[in-house]
Formats: sequence, C-alpha cells, structure tokens
Amino acid sequence: KRRLHNPNHYHQPSSILTIRIIINPIMVDIKGNEYPFSSVSSKCTLQHKSIKKKKINLSATGSPANNALVSFLRCQVKATKTCADFEKEYTLCHKSFMGTGSYNGKRECGEELEALYTCVKTSAALKRRSTRSA
Repeated sequence: KRRLHNPNHYHQPSSILTIRIIINPIMVDIKGNEYPFSSVSSKCTLQHKSIKKKKINLSATGSPANNALVSFLRCQVKATKTCADFEKEYTLCHKSFMGTGSYNGKRECGEELEALYTCVKTSAALKRRSTRSA
C-alpha cells in the first residue's frame, strides 16, 4: 500500500518512529479602528473608513480587507513622506508572492505588512507628539 504524502508528517524510512511536525504560522490580526483617527491624513480618510470596522489578518495576502489596509497605508506613506522603505519591501514581497506564490521561502507577506503598519502608526504617533509639544 502506498501512503499519500501529508506535509504535516515526516517519516524516517529506517525507523518505526513517526515524527510529526506541525507548523502553525503566526497569524497577526489588527483592528482597523486601532489606528488613531487623529493621525489619518486628510487625503486618506476614505481609505481609513474602508478599514475602520474590520479585523484584518496580515497574513492573508490578497484578501479584500488586506488590500484595503495596504491602500490606506500606501496613502499615508505618500501623504506623510515616511516609511517608504517599508512600503517598497512590502511591494516587492507582494509582487513576488502574486507572481510565483512565495517570497524568500514564505507563502505570505504578513511580516512585511506588519512592519509597514507599525512604521506608519509609529511615525504618526511621533508626529502627533511633536505637534502637541510645539
């Protein structure tokens, strides 16, 4: 009898032992309303509105909610002139993922999107603080 290959199992041919390897990707979810409205550029309010009441899985590359978040973050990057390097890295990942199905051995762009989101959110918070103290 031939067994079907299960990616969650690794069989050593010379051993009775079966080692089960289960890889659970770390899924990061964010809520659109976590991004402070006071930090949203006036040019990006429409994009912010589209993510405001959504729970977004950053690892779900290409999903409608994920794409709405990317649209909002790209708008913020353009409006604030910050985090361009993170946006470029995400764009490279996204293009590669959509073209070949992987980027640097990964099957999604969650880490790159999380880095972009964190950068945009942090730079917005720093900008808010500097305008308050001035």
